[in-house]
Amino acid sequence: MRDINQSEDIMGIGQQDVFQPYVTEDGWTVVTPGAESGRRQAQGKKVYAWSQVEVQLHSKEDLDVCIAHLKESDRRFELNSRNPWDWSIASYKGNTVRFGVEWYDKDFFEERKEAYLNPKHTVMYSHFGATVNDFAVVHYLTKEDGTIVSKA
Repeated sequence: MRDINQSEDIMGIGQQDVFQPYVTEDGWTVVTPGAESGRRQAQGKKVYAWSQVEVQLHSKEDLDVCIAHLKESDRRFELNSRNPWDWSIASYKGNTVRFGVEWYDKDFFEERKEAYLNPKHTVMYSHFGATVNDFAVVHYLTKEDGTIVSKA
């Protein structure tokens, strides 16, 4: 029973859209929308490069922790439009997590594209039982709309 002293937003005014995970035709469960949520377009950003990342995890528990990290990071990107990079869709299948990194600045991409090898990142990976060896990363140069042109 609803508390009559509690207000109810029956018209949905002021309610943020809440992302709902979904399964793609090839069986990947999408857990965050990343820049594809529309924030890239809303911020007028153009993609310079894109990195495809896959992480092979060792257990369901590790998978859950990794996804929680990605969700929190995606939430923070929604709050800060000044970043020269952003996540693209994050998804999982079995114990494999897949996501992308959109890069909006050439110099920043060249400087930071291997940041996943940084010791600060590797410490974070230990929270979900992974090491650098569990990552596969491929970098691509793109057209402004994100269409892949070539490997970087």
